[in-house]
Amino acid sequence: MLVVLGILAAGTAGCSGTGATDAHVMMSGELRFEPTTMEIPAGGTVTWRNDGQRPHTVTAIDRERDATGAFDSGEIIGTGTFSHTFDTPGTYVYHCEFHGRSEMVGIIEVTP
Repeated sequence: MLVVLGILAAGTAGCSGTGATDAHVMMSGELRFEPTTMEIPAGGTVTWRNDGQRPHTVTAIDRERDATGAFDSGEIIGTGTFSHTFDTPGTYVYHCEFHGRSEMVGIIEVTP
């Protein structure tokens, strides 16, 4: 968990989203989410799109937190997409199951 926190702290500078109701995140061949961090209001929807040849997932790291915080895209291949609506304010940390918690990690900040 310390490795994840260190990467998140290093990777969040200059990568914030705009707080729009609907937002988009790209999954690149560089094995990262772009942008790494994003802020949206409660009720906003984020859509992730695979922009590379490798399969990826979008999986909440703390899936046991509660049912509203749990999300898992399953395998996204080609130019596939996955969307999730965030109704509950909070911080949601997610990763790609294939590329590890320390390498391909993102954060969604949901505001009231």
